Amino acid sequence: MSFSLECVGRVLEMQCELSGALAAYRASVDVRRALCTRDPANLGYRRDISFSLVQLGDVLLAQDELAGALDAYRESLNIRRSLAERDPGHPGLGRELCVILNKLGDVHAARGYIADAHAAYGESRDISGRLGHPIPPRTGAGNTPAAAS
Repeated sequence: MSFSLECVGRVLEMQCELSGALAAYRASVDVRRALCTRDPANLGYRRDISFSLVQLGDVLLAQDELAGALDAYRESLNIRRSLAERDPGHPGLGRELCVILNKLGDVHAARGYIADAHAAYGESRDISGRLGHPIPPRTGAGNTPAAAS
């Protein structure tokens, strides 16, 4: 059911029906939280919650609800950090951390918290470098690579 709700959310998001997408993603998060409560040892459920929170954050960001987007991304990041600590060799988790950190950086930049944005982008760059995939630093909400020095 949570996957179906997520699919509905994606379709609504593509149709620019953001309020409907937001409701679908919130329902998906709720279903996934319930599953995780029933089976807390299932790390897949936690990862699924994290994915749904990113989608929720994306819609909130598109609606310029920066505080809500920040909360969703932070919760997702905390879940992914926990999963990465349990399985530090999992390359997908490192990449997922980078994606969320970049999204956090974008929200911080949009709110005018440049030091926080810089810290998030820098952590993403560092993780990516450790994974063997160096990426250029980001400069703000426009997702533009920083100019070469």
